[in-house]
Amino acid sequence: MENASNALLMAAGILISIMLISLGTYLFATFGGYSKNINDTLNQTQIEEFNAQFTKYETTTGDETTYCTVYDIVSVINLAKNANEKYEEYKNLNKRRPSNAERENNTYIYVNVNGNTINELSLEKDLNQFIQNNIETDRENTKLTKYNCKVEISGKTKLVKSIKFTKK
Repeated sequence: MENASNALLMAAGILISIMLISLGTYLFATFGGYSKNINDTLNQTQIEEFNAQFTKYETTTGDETTYCTVYDIVSVINLAKNANEKYEEYKNLNKRRPSNAERENNTYIYVNVNGNTINELSLEKDLNQFIQNNIETDRENTKLTKYNCKVEISGKTKLVKSIKFTKK
């Protein structure tokens, strides 16, 4: 009888340990999935905040009140420079985009201003000259050249890929 009660106690101990291991595995999987969802949400929020820096300049089709000025273009160029310099591979570029800049899975942001040689690699003196060339002043008013802006987002990285400006 004593052996039978010891056998029952051992079986009960094994069943309790299996239940505890199962509970631990379940909790690990549940909390792991929960933390993954939180991490994905945070990553998505960071991407949206990053893209919003650029998309706020985008021109709405058919709306004549939305346009960019030369000052907006210079702001976008500086944002693109700063974003590109965060990545070691894009530091100290000399007037040339990397050969893989336009690939879909690349993080490089390029700016294209149609009809000008101004882009994300332009020097400060070139940007100042660009501003001067796009401002018309007469005795009473200052007129800024208006540009349309189109922002392209990469399908793979979900980050801004390029910003293109065209004269209105």
